[in-house]
This record gives sequence, C-alpha cells and structure tokens, in this order.
Amino acid sequence: KDGTRLFVACANTNAVWVVDLATRTAREQVSVALYPNAPAGSTPNALGLSPDGDTLLVANADNNAVAVLDVSRPGTSVVKGFIPTGWYPTTVTVTKDKHRLLVTNAKGLGAGPNPGGPQPTNPVVDYSQYVGSMIMGTLSDIAVPRAPELAHYTKQVRQNDGFDTAVHPNGPAN
Repeated sequence: KDGTRLFVACANTNAVWVVDLATRTAREQVSVALYPNAPAGSTPNALGLSPDGDTLLVANADNNAVAVLDVSRPGTSVVKGFIPTGWYPTTVTVTKDKHRLLVTNAKGLGAGPNPGGPQPTNPVVDYSQYVGSMIMGTLSDIAVPRAPELAHYTKQVRQNDGFDTAVHPNGPAN
C-alpha cells in the first residue's frame, strides 16, 4: 500500500516473495504451503492486498484455497490460515467496505456429466461436450473471517487436501 514492497506469487513453488523496492532485492520468502516441507504444488497464482496493507491474500490454485498472510511488519510475514474456495482460485480481492473477499475460481465446481461426449456405442461426437468447454468458472463471495472462523476454515482446507500427519510427520502447519 505504501509502495515500499512488491509481493510476487511464484506459481511453480509454494512461495510468495517480498521485494524491497528501494533496494530492488528480495527480502523475504514466505511459504504458503499447507504443511511444513510440503513439495511444490500449492501454485500461488494471484494476490490481493487488504486496504490497510496489513493482510495479503494468496490464491493457492492447486490447494483450492486462499492463504491469509499477516504482512504488517516487513521481514516477519506469517501465514495466519487458509480459506476454502472453489476449484482453482485465480483472483482474490477485498471489497471496498473491507467486509468481503471476492475469489474467482477458474474451474468452478467442475464439469459434470457429458452425455454428448464420446461414447463407446455412438460414433457421433458433440465436441461442445468436451470437458474443457464445459467447465464454468465461479465467483466466491466470502465474509472476511475473524480468528475463530479462520481456524475453522484452515482445518477444513487441510481436511479437503486429504493429507494428514501420517503423510506429513511434522504435522500440519500452524
């Protein structure tokens, strides 16, 4: 907000980098993975900054979630939690009244059945039934969560992810 830092989503990693614009150097790398030491795959691909500049929202496309970061103190950014979204979130913003998050989801809720698509008994194919043309994006309108709601959402995101402490011996990220 004050023009001193640039936040960069690094989609082929689990990280957001923070660049100091005065020195043009990367000062911070913040992991937005659901668990410590998780392999690359969160795919942070879009960012939204709260109007006060203290909270950074990160669309984690392959986690189907938004990471909520406290960036109020340069050099000490931390993930506060995660918010579940639709399939493959691609933008995130805070409304002007500061009470709602708007998240676009590129793949929405999925494609559903494609009865006009290829069938073993019917050689005629309706190519409009190709899965790529059937996926409709969605818009999620989410109330900005308070701490207890964010804790609940974070738990839900991790359950949706399907991994647990048996897979991640270090346990879930806090």
